[in-house]
Amino acid sequence: MKKDWRNVEKTFLELGIDYELKDWLYWCKVNDREFYYSPQKGKWKLKGSRAWQQSESTVDFINQAKNYSPPDRTKYQQKKTSKKSNSNNRKKKQSTRTKNQTGNNYDLREKFLYRFEQHLMIQRERNYKVGWIWRSLMSSFKLTVAEICWMSVVFDYSPWWAYYQIKNLGIHISHEEVFRIIDSNRNHWLRYFKSRWGGWNEEQSNNSNKSTNKTLPHKYHLEVLQLSFPFTKEELKSAYRIKSLETHPDTGGTAEAFRRVHDAYQILSKI
Repeated sequence: MKKDWRNVEKTFLELGIDYELKDWLYWCKVNDREFYYSPQKGKWKLKGSRAWQQSESTVDFINQAKNYSPPDRTKYQQKKTSKKSNSNNRKKKQSTRTKNQTGNNYDLREKFLYRFEQHLMIQRERNYKVGWIWRSLMSSFKLTVAEICWMSVVFDYSPWWAYYQIKNLGIHISHEEVFRIIDSNRNHWLRYFKSRWGGWNEEQSNNSNKSTNKTLPHKYHLEVLQLSFPFTKEELKSAYRIKSLETHPDTGGTAEAFRRVHDAYQILSKI
């Protein structure tokens, strides 16, 4: 073995090849390019390349290295760039779809307003409860975030109602964003509703005026616990215990209903 290593180095010296032994590999310079050579395996490669080439002897390796031209990777790079570009385009399209699904476009569709008007007319003619409108719409029409927020405004529901309805549709959006949509569009939506459909009847209008600023934001939570304002702490705790037992998964309820009860209690206990 020692004789073989000596022969390798002797060949390098005779041919004027700069070399250096690094562990079990030789680093050498051929035609101003750097190579690694393994005399044990009879293999060599260009520095920075992963592909090893086979050679029969040290002289054969040097001759191959002198004539070696790396493979053209231009097509590979173009293909890689093309894939990256396609991936970015897919991400942009997906981002656009997500924005449309989560209602970042806060314009109300005319198709939705037409459907809403139809249900409103039926509700007024047949004297149905207001809740019939949104239940019917949500069961027969694919609503956007903005349209659910619109209904919470015109029906005078809590923003939390809108948030939970949106969440039930599988749309991922924070409650802060829902509140922002409602706050920024409330006055405009109410003016439009009143100008197009004349608002609600007198009785609803009077009841709305009697509601205090303290109860309006928590109307949904009061409905969840079946409480009326004002209430005592004992009444709140009692309502929470009853609804917790009714909605707990172990007693036939669902995790979602139980969570709503818990959230309602946490929020109402702070007012």
